[in-house]
Amino acid sequence: MAWLRKTPIVSLLLAVALAAAPLLLAHDPGPSGPVFEDSRQEARAYLERNPRLELDLLGERILDSEWVAETGLASAATDSGLGVRLPSRWLDRSQARLDELVAKAYDARMQSDPAWRFGVLDGKSELQNYIAHVFVPGVTAGAILSIVVLLLVGIPLERTWSSPVLGAVAVGSFFAVAHAYLIFDASSGVPWHGSAGLAGALLGAYFIRGLGGHFTVPGWILLPVWLGVESFVVRGFWIDDFGSVPWATLCAAIGFGAMVAGILRVLNIEQTLDSRALSGRSWEPNLLVTRAAQLRSDDDPCQAFDLLQAAWRDEPENTEICEAFFSIAVEVGQPEAAATAILPSLRTALHQGDVQQAIDYWFPLALKKCAVELEPTAFVRLGEALLDASHPDEAFFSLRSALSAGGSSSHARRIVNIARDLDEGLARQAASMALQDPSLDPKSRGELEATASESVEEQVAQVVEELLGDVRSQFDQGVSAEHQTFEITAFPLELDPEPRVPCLEWSSLDLEADFMTPDLSEELGSGGQIDLSDLKSSGSGFDLRDLEALDAVPVAVVESGLEIEIEGRGKSHLPFSRIQAISIATVAGLGTRPVLVIDLVLNWFGGSEEPMKIIRLRGDRLDPRGLSTGKGNPLEVLTAWVVELERQSGSTCLPTRGILSGSYSKHASLVAYEREVLMASSGKE
Repeated sequence: MAWLRKTPIVSLLLAVALAAAPLLLAHDPGPSGPVFEDSRQEARAYLERNPRLELDLLGERILDSEWVAETGLASAATDSGLGVRLPSRWLDRSQARLDELVAKAYDARMQSDPAWRFGVLDGKSELQNYIAHVFVPGVTAGAILSIVVLLLVGIPLERTWSSPVLGAVAVGSFFAVAHAYLIFDASSGVPWHGSAGLAGALLGAYFIRGLGGHFTVPGWILLPVWLGVESFVVRGFWIDDFGSVPWATLCAAIGFGAMVAGILRVLNIEQTLDSRALSGRSWEPNLLVTRAAQLRSDDDPCQAFDLLQAAWRDEPENTEICEAFFSIAVEVGQPEAAATAILPSLRTALHQGDVQQAIDYWFPLALKKCAVELEPTAFVRLGEALLDASHPDEAFFSLRSALSAGGSSSHARRIVNIARDLDEGLARQAASMALQDPSLDPKSRGELEATASESVEEQVAQVVEELLGDVRSQFDQGVSAEHQTFEITAFPLELDPEPRVPCLEWSSLDLEADFMTPDLSEELGSGGQIDLSDLKSSGSGFDLRDLEALDAVPVAVVESGLEIEIEGRGKSHLPFSRIQAISIATVAGLGTRPVLVIDLVLNWFGGSEEPMKIIRLRGDRLDPRGLSTGKGNPLEVLTAWVVELERQSGSTCLPTRGILSGSYSKHASLVAYEREVLMASSGKE
């Protein structure tokens, strides 16, 4: 069954049949149209002279039911009721003559119109004629449109459902839509071409099956486009000729296809077919795959990898070998070696809507940042799925791959919506790509331009990087702490004229006199220096404090403090009097670039046994221009805000008062920053 799901046999055969029918009919066009018109006009004239005669349903369709109704009304208006009663044998003779003329017009219609000749929908045709009628177009444009639908819609459905299932759905639509026509539209005389019914059924199924983005071209686009072309181009629909389109029949066809797709999804027919395909091949396992499995069980995965890699090179189309090769490649840590082998299975999983299976194939490749050839839509879907599965790094790699693969403007806008609050660099890159679309409306273009512009935090980070590269004073040095070396920017401490620690430079503590304990003063003596290893020992009382941090965003500055939005808790008021220390530093590892971390310590002077409580602000989540009246570049505005915050709260500056002039220490990670500056640990390594 597997090969039946890969080769769209039914769709191609139907397309060939629809294309061949007009060519075959061109060699046998039948009598010309005027023969029928002449016969019908003769029958009409005879009925006008004998208005008391009767017509059956077929006669009304041949002479045109609307014309018959108008003739009957005109005759009733002119009949005074005093007419001469004719003998019954004269009426029988006249009725026989009318029936003969109608039969002659019927035969002429049969010969002149292929749709009538090969399957007349007059309420008397046998059921098998409906199948022939499907392939007989009324106009060439109708056949072309149906072929396009088969290629765009039928092939994806067939690869999803398998050829037997699609074939059964197509044949079922022949009969179901034909009966719908007889019930709803046959009396109107509107010509129905069965290929339109087939196309409508397939589009209805495609729309339902494609919900959730399972197909490249969405059904909500194809369905209205097809309906518009079928109505206006093929059938010449216009407001004054509403009855030229069999609306009820087309709606019934779409509904039939949608109903079938819904039933197949509810019954899990696709999963059943997959299971049968797997069970069908399990009774005849591949010997190489079996041998590789034995090697893996014998703790020799490398030899199994070499064996399956050679087998894949010999049989690259063998799905069983490809999946086994990829599995062992992941086990030995070389998924990129089997990336090409697993791509067909990855694409199949995406087309079938099996997102979890697709993630299982893709995640090891994304983890290794493997460059593979996938469609942008596939990359976007994989990125969304990985983000939902809490794998942000791999998700953003997938989304960047979508942009690198030449994603369209719609792909770029979709990525902007995903990454706007999670990865500013990716969002800006996608916004820049989306702005290249000249058809953007002004509102969308304005939003994208705002996203594409450089954020305030990145401007601050750039200025900080420049300052950290230029402003290096003579007090900078590497300090060893717990056998680890870290680099900091040190500034002269603003000490009293006779400082208690005349020769101490900033390392991992701020030893300003304001918060130096008596025990520490005695230990330092007059002019002594302290060993950092002693600071971390349990005997000195400087063990790392536990750290409790709440992430927040400043909303406004009021007279008594800050209005903040605490993540997960809502808005709160932070009085200036609660802030005992302010710590600012640039920390790597929190984003694509170093992030400015601003910690407001609420109990800096608490004992070592008391957890340090912090309100943590991040520079990539705040705009200093809304908090300060200072002017200048973002760094200057931020510095002015920090100076005002220090003045209002009277807090200690960490690691030094250099933060009041815009100089910040740099740390390799958040853990290192908390240990080196705050002498605390959140327990998150």
